[in-house]
Amino acid sequence: MNDDECTRESWHRASPFESLLRLDHDELQAFNDLPPVPDRVTERLCRLVLLGILPAVVERDLLAFGAALDELQARIGAAFAPVQGSIYASARSEGLIADLGRLGLSGAGQSSWGPTLYAFGILSEPERDLVASRLRDRYGLHPAAITWTKAANQGAALACADEGEA
Repeated sequence: MNDDECTRESWHRASPFESLLRLDHDELQAFNDLPPVPDRVTERLCRLVLLGILPAVVERDLLAFGAALDELQARIGAAFAPVQGSIYASARSEGLIADLGRLGLSGAGQSSWGPTLYAFGILSEPERDLVASRLRDRYGLHPAAITWTKAANQGAALACADEGEA
């Protein structure tokens, strides 16, 4: 893939929404119960962000970005495993993340305790539809449970609407 095809704006993010909120779990207590993260793990996380993820974004290298983010998520998940039971919030989430990789996406992970998962790829609309269809069929997900967004190379823009437009 050449630089013209691999712009950050061409990166798509899949967000399968897993409705597995841990409402019975006291999140604050979970953080208090976590053992300290060893310095060597924190150092590796910093290296992954500073020498892996950030340069890959600047260089428009989705494969390097995804590989570094995959490792970052696995290491962070391992730190949370004592309170969430595994690297990911559920076996189902773990399966979805593995399937995202098998379906050609990279940089897969979960938001905080879940329930939202994400992965990145450069996929055409038919490819995105196929990924979404396979995940919905395999996991019984609602059609609206998988969304696709494009990466933005700028921050959010807020504008005030005239009273007549609101």
